[in-house]
Amino acid sequence: MKVAVLGLGLMGLPMAHRLCQAGLEVHVWNRTAAKAVPLLDLGAIAHASAAQAMAQADLTITMLEDGDVVEAVLLDPKNLAAFRRGSLVVDMSSIAPAQARAHAQALQAVGVRYLDAPVSGGTLGAEQGTLAIMAGGAQSDLDEATQALAHLGRATLVGPHGCGQLAKLANQMIVGITIGAVAEALLFAAKGGADMAKVREAITGGFADSRILQLHDTGLVDVREHTRVHGPQRQEAAFGHLDAADRCPMQRSGLQRERGRLQPDRDRDVVRCGHRRRRIGARPTPPPDHAPDRSVGEA
Repeated sequence: MKVAVLGLGLMGLPMAHRLCQAGLEVHVWNRTAAKAVPLLDLGAIAHASAAQAMAQADLTITMLEDGDVVEAVLLDPKNLAAFRRGSLVVDMSSIAPAQARAHAQALQAVGVRYLDAPVSGGTLGAEQGTLAIMAGGAQSDLDEATQALAHLGRATLVGPHGCGQLAKLANQMIVGITIGAVAEALLFAAKGGADMAKVREAITGGFADSRILQLHDTGLVDVREHTRVHGPQRQEAAFGHLDAADRCPMQRSGLQRERGRLQPDRDRDVVRCGHRRRRIGARPTPPPDHAPDRSVGEA
């Protein structure tokens, strides 16, 4: 199988590296051409344009910055003309579900098949070939793509076009909420006098254990900074996910119910981890001799 990899950033580069090591014929393109240099010794063929790389490929993998960049690359008239008819595009970028469906439709119009297949696992997963790959499209297309994707991780078809991106949004919501919960819980324990690291050790293996808890062991000392920087975006990000997912007909009714449940509290209960503006339900007033330590903000 001849594979083109478009985008050699933090994720694309190690993914292309693994495909080269697997013995596939790999054609690569990146806006900054120097990014391809480490792959040349592994047998990769670098191209000056995306169209040149696409023209060689049975399977084109994109790992680009966002949906607008993906659209600019895939739907550029010169690039559309370069695709082999009947070839397959697997967009592994994280983009909006609506964009993924639009890309699928545009590519199908010129005889090119498409999967949206964003990933989770980070750069470590890309390097080790352990990515969770969430695919939207046809099972037959995923079966064909697995010849390459199997070297990158575990691929699962979750529904038609756009649903891979919906699964990625769900993944990000769970990850974000879990990181926030871990940060707040450990701050809560620390403010009561407990040792953060020992609390983590104590709850490991119980129902509160998670991959987030395990992988963030070395970052416990940065929990305060994490909550200060990321806390204000958590709820707004969640509503952004609902906005994006709401456009999928399969999900609309459930999301509308969820939006109705959350919307009355949207302005009142803005989640700001580590800040006094957090108000989730009624909170008891602490007695005077147990006033919160405002040096790190309220949990």
